[in-house]
Amino acid sequence: MKQTVQFPVKDHVVTLAADIVYGQRQEWCEAKYRQLKLSFMKPRCHYPYDVPSTYPLVVWICGGSFIEVDRNVWMPELVDLVRHGYAVASVEYSVTSLTRFPQQLEDIKQAIRFLRAHAEELQIQPEHIAIMGESAGGYFSALTALTNHDKRYDKGEYLEQ
Repeated sequence: MKQTVQFPVKDHVVTLAADIVYGQRQEWCEAKYRQLKLSFMKPRCHYPYDVPSTYPLVVWICGGSFIEVDRNVWMPELVDLVRHGYAVASVEYSVTSLTRFPQQLEDIKQAIRFLRAHAEELQIQPEHIAIMGESAGGYFSALTALTNHDKRYDKGEYLEQ
């Protein structure tokens, strides 16, 4: 006897892409280039039983006393946001020992423009983006919000976004 068993989905399965390159930065007296990366999580939308959707985005800016950035250190804690229907991008930015302000702000804004430019493939809602962070990341989150639409910090790619 054939029988189909249906199991209710309690939580979304979370996917993580940990090494998305969103730009590059000249460092060390402009003698070398370094890739800038972000990590991205969202509910999985691959199999027929997954619920396809687009998601509002939370951009997370990690702290590190302005001298160190590990974009993945808070990813386990941010899974709860994904389970509640958000996509999360944790953004790497330049540190003060290698660059000068406002390059960190320019990096973060470039990452957000990259995410907007790739909104369809990432299944995010480009008109619903929030930014938050901790420690130095909280500082840069506030500066990013306060300088919205300020063209002085628009450097890099995806300037049309």
